Amino acid sequence: MHLKMMLGFFPLNHPPIVNISQDDSSWMINRLHDNIHLPVDKIFTARPITLQAPRIAIRASNLGGLIRSRTQPGWTVVIYPIVKAAQQTGDLYFTFGTGTLDRACSLMRFFLDFMNDLQMELLQRTTDLD
Repeated sequence: MHLKMMLGFFPLNHPPIVNISQDDSSWMINRLHDNIHLPVDKIFTARPITLQAPRIAIRASNLGGLIRSRTQPGWTVVIYPIVKAAQQTGDLYFTFGTGTLDRACSLMRFFLDFMNDLQMELLQRTTDLD
């Protein structure tokens, strides 16, 4: 699929990748507010929340020739920089996973519905102020 554009490698001692804090929550709401007239899916594929998805190899592979050495099961960690794929494809499954429905975050639908509802409320309040 889009493996070439997503593939990245980092050492095992790389700092944590996914850590949603209160600042991230504020960022998401501000991002929504600043782009009030854009569809929610466009807002969060242009600048996704999760930047990378780590995966531990479960079998020896050279990833279809993308890497020289074969992965070591249970030892090699592959980091997918899914933010690039999300931005280039506009696909929400890269924003909330690694590009496929079966690997999507289970909270994806809830998050999108919540942000859509919040966007509608912000629009209504903005209209009421005018």
